[in-house]
Amino acid sequence: SNLVLAARKEKAGKEASGYYRSALALYPSSEIQLKLASLLFQEGKTEEAEKEYLLILPEDTTMQALTQINTNPEKISEALFGKKAWKALTEYLEPIIDIDSDQNENASLLRHYAIALAEQGEFKQALPFFKKLYALESTDSQVAWYYGRCLEATGQGTSAEKIYAAIGEKGAYRRGIILQKRGKTAEAAEAFAASKEGISLWQAARIWDVAGDMEKAVDAYTRVADTTSPYQDDAAYRAYILANRLGKTNTDKLLMILSKYPAWMARLNME
Repeated sequence: SNLVLAARKEKAGKEASGYYRSALALYPSSEIQLKLASLLFQEGKTEEAEKEYLLILPEDTTMQALTQINTNPEKISEALFGKKAWKALTEYLEPIIDIDSDQNENASLLRHYAIALAEQGEFKQALPFFKKLYALESTDSQVAWYYGRCLEATGQGTSAEKIYAAIGEKGAYRRGIILQKRGKTAEAAEAFAASKEGISLWQAARIWDVAGDMEKAVDAYTRVADTTSPYQDDAAYRAYILANRLGKTNTDKLLMILSKYPAWMARLNME
């Protein structure tokens, strides 16, 4: 009914935006939002229209309207980045970005463009942009991680490993992978364990488990069990088994986790 009233009011040249907003509150839809944005634009309420158009990105008609409004590119870039619309973001920024420019005023656009490329697996193309960003912001762990990832993906593992090591926990998992590929298993395990990611801790636990270092394995498995990762139940089971072999009795938390998984409880004869 709100849409019907909005259409009637709009046709009569009367205030209709309130009805569109009421319709959006009940049934959020990009189609309704586009109608609202178009109406506001036609009424000359460009600031309000701009806000609505930014919410609908990356629709083509929306991009055209924002160009007409002369929206700041950083606003468009931020909106696309927030939606993880990587392809649309690279297409929008490609004509704007100049890697050879010495100007730093568009560092945020450069960052968005580089990340969008990397997120699409275009590491070789993204590398020079992250090299420039890293020179500008070497203490930025996100920039450093992506720079390391681009170096790693383009066969520059030694340089990548140094960057991952410099950013600590954030780079721990990728650093562990590089060390493991080099056959440095013990170092890899320590690197994996420096992370808080379930997948990284799981890798550390598996290395120590296979190597027979049960104390370290139990600790790492227990840390995995404390996460909400896909490895949680497997880690809890393995931690419980090894803890019992070591004569540890503080396994109540592990059993609490395992109690949610009937298959594991059956293997422990605790249905």
